[in-house]
Amino acid sequence: LINEENLWLIAFLDEEGNTVFKNRSIPKEILVFADPVVRGHEGLKINVFTRSKNTEGLGFVALRRKSGKGTIIMCVDEEGFRFRSLGFSIQRAVEETAQDSDIAYLFMTDERGRILGLSGNLPESRKKESRKGSSSEVTASVITSKIVFKGHSLLEIAAPVLVGQYTCTMRLGLSTDVAGKILRKNRGGIFISVVFMVFITLFSMWLLYKNQTKHLYKIREMERRVHQAERLSAVGRLAAGVAHEIRNPLNAISMAIQRL
Repeated sequence: LINEENLWLIAFLDEEGNTVFKNRSIPKEILVFADPVVRGHEGLKINVFTRSKNTEGLGFVALRRKSGKGTIIMCVDEEGFRFRSLGFSIQRAVEETAQDSDIAYLFMTDERGRILGLSGNLPESRKKESRKGSSSEVTASVITSKIVFKGHSLLEIAAPVLVGQYTCTMRLGLSTDVAGKILRKNRGGIFISVVFMVFITLFSMWLLYKNQTKHLYKIREMERRVHQAERLSAVGRLAAGVAHEIRNPLNAISMAIQRL
């Protein structure tokens, strides 16, 4: 419990105020503040958000047991307070995320393997790992594995999540049937995307081919016209030369006739 809840101190006192159990010594200032509960004058005393030097910077809760016989005192330090605050926020986010009935469980752990948020029924193996506070809970990449829980085969997906300055691990448990549906749906989407991309590629190639063919036709037509113009120009030059050659003898004959 101390490890799971990140408590700095937990102590059990009897009716007389004698300590029955404690994981460490109780500061005198905490005992002074908890005295009304210990004496039975109050049922609950909380001092979490208004921590002061008088309580050594610790937040505490003093609670009278339901039977009225004894008191429970719990204290958290600065790290524990941040842990609990983070846990409340993550728990709410996890509950909102896991509203889908297809999700068997969803939980998030910190670097020490402590559960920050949980929704659904957690497998016993994961509970044991959490109680041990194993650092092996942290994963550096997305990991998938198959587990059997209550006679059902589940697909578990573990992924690293950075929450502020904390490196956490989120684990999602899905029924293999649900996971299969998701995979089939994704495969269908991928197939449609591939077909669409192939169609776009072929259509683009067809447009490119048509455009290139049109340009080649225009180039060949231009070349044909240039060749034709060159041939006409050559014929014109040849005709001019022939006319000049014919005109010279005719001029000579004309001059000879005039002299006669």
